[in-house]
Amino acid sequence: MAAKAPALRKKDTLDDNDLKRLVPSGLASSFVRSKLHDKALAVAGLGEPSDWDGAMPDLPNDIAAEDHDTLTDLLAQFTNAYSTCIWFASKSYVEADAYEEIADYLADIALLDSNESNESKRKADANTNENVVAARSMYKDRYRDYVRFRDLASTLDKRAKAVSRIGGFIGDEAEVEEHRAVKSSTRGKALGRSKGSSRGSAKRIARR
Repeated sequence: MAAKAPALRKKDTLDDNDLKRLVPSGLASSFVRSKLHDKALAVAGLGEPSDWDGAMPDLPNDIAAEDHDTLTDLLAQFTNAYSTCIWFASKSYVEADAYEEIADYLADIALLDSNESNESKRKADANTNENVVAARSMYKDRYRDYVRFRDLASTLDKRAKAVSRIGGFIGDEAEVEEHRAVKSSTRGKALGRSKGSSRGSAKRIARR
């Protein structure tokens, strides 16, 4: 029978160190690696964007009347904001995935440890376990961050494309990603496909 999760000192909320003590070393190591996602990006030359203060750039009411220099500056603002949102969305998604794995593990342990008389009660007992509730709350917080930054990036992308078309920077069918510092190496390829391989699949975080 699986060992019970170690008891923690009673306090109001759990933190990352608490979660690491609640799970096996392999899962703890994976969790730590997910928290270092931003460091891994920095090593790859994709460090955290630092040239956006979080404010949404404004589109002028009469954008067509703006001069070329103003539109150039506006396009740069949208591009910087877009890149920052994508960076944070990626970071939040990776961390949400790690928190979800921990929450699922703790729920399984709580289910095994439950002394309730039937399956429904055991599941309810496990789902209301304070450690499980805390881990799932941390997962939901990160997933909401991912959704927020993902949707904001989509809005910024559309506005940047509008500025580009009006300013004559790119053609109507061109992608704004041409203005990014780093282009995706998989552009034009199906997700998960490579020469000589079958179609791949990627794990998706389940929406709750």
